[in-house]
Amino acid sequence: MHPNASNCKRSTRFPILVALLKRLKIKQAKIAYANGRKFSDEDFIFSRPDGNPENIKKMDTRMRRILKRMNLNKKITQHTFRHTFTSLAAEAGVPLDEIQKILGHEKDEVT
Repeated sequence: MHPNASNCKRSTRFPILVALLKRLKIKQAKIAYANGRKFSDEDFIFSRPDGNPENIKKMDTRMRRILKRMNLNKKITQHTFRHTFTSLAAEAGVPLDEIQKILGHEKDEVT
């Protein structure tokens, strides 16, 4: 799951995604620098100009607008992506303990 980790024996199956995320991080840092701020490098994908996480309710509102424009009558929230990741990781054979670490779960009953 972490292609840059020194103990990683797998390569990522999403090289385009990794490249896009790297470009996003560079863009976020440039915006922060242009605003005279130090960018918080916590690896948030959806972040404010200072690098801190975007408000989850604001992101859900944006998601609803996008879905409405696409004529999709489904309830999809940011948390939906977390569930999707968990299912796809399990189907791909990622060990449960690794999924737990990524999600920040201490007990496997939660995962």
